[in-house]
Amino acid sequence: MNAVLTARVHDAERLVRATVIGHALTQAQFDAAVSFAYNSTDRNTREALDPANRGDMEGVAQHMSLNR
Repeated sequence: MNAVLTARVHDAERLVRATVIGHALTQAQFDAAVSFAYNSTDRNTREALDPANRGDMEGVAQHMSLNR
């Protein structure tokens, strides 16, 4: 069971790193993005995190609240 959880968390981390390439995230922002990615689809994650590439963290929060 732990191996499955670990693999899913690593997948979520990779997705966040691959999606947010234009702006550095704080540790708290990264953690929140990984949590969102873990609990959402890849498509929703990419759409929600896209504004982060422009530094628009308010836009990220808005997308996350709409795509829970």
